Amino acid sequence: MLKRVRDQKGVGLIEVLASMLILGVGVLGMLSVQTRSVQFNKSAMFESQAIVLAGDIMDRVRANVRETRRYTIDFNEPNPNYVTCDGGSAECAPHQLADYDVATWRTEIAAILPDGNGEITMLDGEGGAPIFTVIIRYRDERVESGSARGQGESTFHSKQVVSRTSI
Repeated sequence: MLKRVRDQKGVGLIEVLASMLILGVGVLGMLSVQTRSVQFNKSAMFESQAIVLAGDIMDRVRANVRETRRYTIDFNEPNPNYVTCDGGSAECAPHQLADYDVATWRTEIAAILPDGNGEITMLDGEGGAPIFTVIIRYRDERVESGSARGQGESTFHSKQVVSRTSI
């Protein structure tokens, strides 16, 4: 005669709870990876935009080589006063175009990048060809997990993109 074992009641419930715990930990891990991925993608997007903006002002300088000195500006300097040189009907002198280019370029940086600002410096290169250095600074926010400051706190890093070209 077979004897029924009643000591195994509830074993299925314990297995389900254990599997739910393992599944929950896995889902939280995937959520953390997804969050970090979004942060790094946003950071890469800002850096790409800064590189495009640096290339944009370099192209503007190349297009207006007669007024290269007017393109220099420091981080602390305000945008130059300018006349709008947009559109086909606008008639601008080269110095007005340079002021317009610098002011609109810095306005774009401020609009696209968080706390964005730009600087352009010029040095004399070999053979008298000017060398332009374009520096774009902006704020990059990342969430630091397990840092000394605390679990999951936001920190702000000042990032900078530097481009150099000779005209």
